[in-house]
Amino acid sequence: GVETGDGKGHRLTGDPALPSGDYGVGGVAMAFEMDTLDTWDFPSNGEYLATRFERQMTDLGSSQEIGMIEATAGLARSFDALTVHGWAVLGAADRQPQVQNIHRIGGLFRLSGLAEDELLGRTAGMLGIGFRRRFGDLEALLQRNTYLGVTLEAGGAWFDGEPMTLDSTVFAGSAYLGMDTFVGPFHLAWGHAEAGRDRVYIVLGRTIHR
Repeated sequence: GVETGDGKGHRLTGDPALPSGDYGVGGVAMAFEMDTLDTWDFPSNGEYLATRFERQMTDLGSSQEIGMIEATAGLARSFDALTVHGWAVLGAADRQPQVQNIHRIGGLFRLSGLAEDELLGRTAGMLGIGFRRRFGDLEALLQRNTYLGVTLEAGGAWFDGEPMTLDSTVFAGSAYLGMDTFVGPFHLAWGHAEAGRDRVYIVLGRTIHR
């Protein structure tokens, strides 16, 4: 597809070196998606892959010539009441991005313990593995499919000149109560990231794999 437009992105807090300002958008994009998950909210088996390739071009009104890729992948396997799931998120650009093209990571299941989209960079991504179990006693009490789970996560975001090393990687995890509701999956979760970053999440509508 083709997209055009304009916008503004201004820093309110944080590093003064972060890009900001008015910008134009103009480019072409291509996306691909594969989904074999048995259910979207709390899948027990299957795979998921979504990719998007984008090229912003000044001839189409963009304020920056840049190529970008975004990808999300996940899988789930169940063994009786226990489900094991893994997922990965990646966003990358072929040059230092302006404000509109920065990749972001952070939040529940995307480096739990951090704020939503807290980390910014030319490249951002993470890997996660989780274990989830259905609990019949809670389901009988709450009259909903109910799960208890934990996750382990690692990732980060990097601008040019920032090395991608274990020292610059954020390690995080979560413990959560999940429930099917009429309006989507519900999570009550505690997330913890390095350096004593703790956060409680009450989230409706988010899934682990996306």
